[in-house]
Amino acid sequence: MFKIIPQNDRRQAKLIRRFFMSAGSYLMCILLIFYGHFQGFSLQLSFPLLCLYSFTAMATQVVFYAIFRSGINKRSNDPSLTIPQMVVAVFWLSVVSFYCAEQARSLILLFYLVIFIFGVFKLQVYQFLLLSVFALGSYMSAIVMLLVFRPEAVNIRLEVLNCVGLGIILFWFSFVGGYINRLREKLVEALGIIKKLATHDELTNVYNRRKLFESLQREKALADRNGSTFSICMFDLDLFKEINDTYGHLVGDTVLKIVANAIQNDLREEDYIARYGGEEFVLILSYPEVESAVKCAERLRTLTENLSFPGMPNSFNITISFGVTGYKSPESIETTLARADAALYRAKTRGRNRVEFDKPS
Repeated sequence: MFKIIPQNDRRQAKLIRRFFMSAGSYLMCILLIFYGHFQGFSLQLSFPLLCLYSFTAMATQVVFYAIFRSGINKRSNDPSLTIPQMVVAVFWLSVVSFYCAEQARSLILLFYLVIFIFGVFKLQVYQFLLLSVFALGSYMSAIVMLLVFRPEAVNIRLEVLNCVGLGIILFWFSFVGGYINRLREKLVEALGIIKKLATHDELTNVYNRRKLFESLQREKALADRNGSTFSICMFDLDLFKEINDTYGHLVGDTVLKIVANAIQNDLREEDYIARYGGEEFVLILSYPEVESAVKCAERLRTLTENLSFPGMPNSFNITISFGVTGYKSPESIETTLARADAALYRAKTRGRNRVEFDKPS
């Protein structure tokens, strides 16, 4: 079923909502123009021609909507099509300025600011300045055409004042709008960092404990609903306290980052790694059989054993111990984690640098 705003593409939906704000501004301007026409503030413009211009202006908005809704805009370097929309709006405002009576022309100039406000979503200062030159040139062109075809409708002193005022305002707005856009970009960047900190461990850049339990609850819900299952691997670094005591906590942090990143890069896209606490990590593996998860754990154990650590002696190496188990519906996540933890404890007591597993009973 066709939807005016797509539900499966959040970015495109946001752009279309922003477009509707622009289309609403067109409608507002057209209603004002019709009101001014019936009050006698238009120059030799017949009602049918006014309707034709209004229809054509709204038709350009239909074209923009079709571009957004079809996804053609995604091929552009700027999918929001901010500059093309502003250029078209400035053109139509110049047409309005040509047919508008002198008494109402100053009011029409306010709509240039309405157009430029939409630029704060995307444009840099230099882009604002270029559009300011285009807007001022378009308005001056309309006045020049009036001087040629209807000189009696132009108060040249007033229009010079209008042009100077418009130029100053648009020049000023270019810097303010660019500044607002930079603030918006910094805010988006800051929100991205905050969002990442909410789900990722700051040191190792893998999922944190909070995100781990969110992912486990999601996997549990899927398994309970469709009868599938998944595996959990709990591991920690062997004798990690000795590393901190011997080489210091900065070296210990570096070791954690190297090990976590090496394992993360070796996992499949559908698997997850999260820091459980301290030097302890948890893997969520989509393998339905514990034996497959054990093979994965063995591969990662060997990978870690052969890692090199810059700045450390050649004899320096790290080993890890694994406890592996599988989820069995409808048990709690805490029960599954406790079983993996018990297997990890066995791996520690049986000599470390090994993998132990418990099948769910």
